[in-house]
Amino acid sequence: MSMPLTSLPPPDLAQVAMAAVLLYPHISASNDHGPNMSSQLIPSFSSQPSTPVPGHIRHVAHAQLITPIQPVTPTSHSVSVQCPTSSQPISLSATPDAVGESVSTSGAAKSGKMKMIKIGDGSEIFFCRKDVRDPQCPSFANDLDLLGHMWDDKNEDFDEDKCVLWVGNPEHGIALKYWGDVLKLESPDPDDNCWEVWKKKLYPWGLIGEYYNEVGEKKFWEEFTVDGVRLCQKQIVDILRPRNKAKNAERKAAKKVACNAAI
Repeated sequence: MSMPLTSLPPPDLAQVAMAAVLLYPHISASNDHGPNMSSQLIPSFSSQPSTPVPGHIRHVAHAQLITPIQPVTPTSHSVSVQCPTSSQPISLSATPDAVGESVSTSGAAKSGKMKMIKIGDGSEIFFCRKDVRDPQCPSFANDLDLLGHMWDDKNEDFDEDKCVLWVGNPEHGIALKYWGDVLKLESPDPDDNCWEVWKKKLYPWGLIGEYYNEVGEKKFWEEFTVDGVRLCQKQIVDILRPRNKAKNAERKAAKKVACNAAI
């Protein structure tokens, strides 16, 4: 038969204190750590069972020992770590290394952007169009002999040091004759009209350069000198342009005949 709560004896304070010490062994009652903490764990009760230590006493004691953790205010020595998000990309390098754009021969088979031209001596030059520096525009109006020499690297007076277009690794000076093979290749920038600009210049240069190297310097000037005065570039181009068109027409006709014969 259970006894009424009013008839229960008050809790044994010594046992309660001992239970608190057993539950929290890190609390010392020595004078080195301050006053006896066991007395602070004992609430006032009018009447409770004496044994064992009631659960609500353990809960009360535990609640009194928990100190809320205060937020730490960053100081001048604090280190702030911020995780990257999609709106804050990490820049690994201001100038990242290009991939697959080497102009070496070994890289030619690995990169779809690699191009190759074969120059007069049979050498094959590998390069990437993106790596080609736009050359400065030379002027031959007052020196058509220089145009003839620099048009074809087979010319005995060709001087590579005078070239203004260099490609490959190691770099080779490119004769004017092969500029079209370099500059008309697809540009990485669709708005780049570099080839359209150079095409207008290379056409008259080609008319003079091809004929100059075909007939030689002496015969060239014998033909284009009137009363001891050499004709200018425009005058010579006006003479050679219709000849060139006629030659092209003859080539097309001959090619057509050959194709029909093959059929």
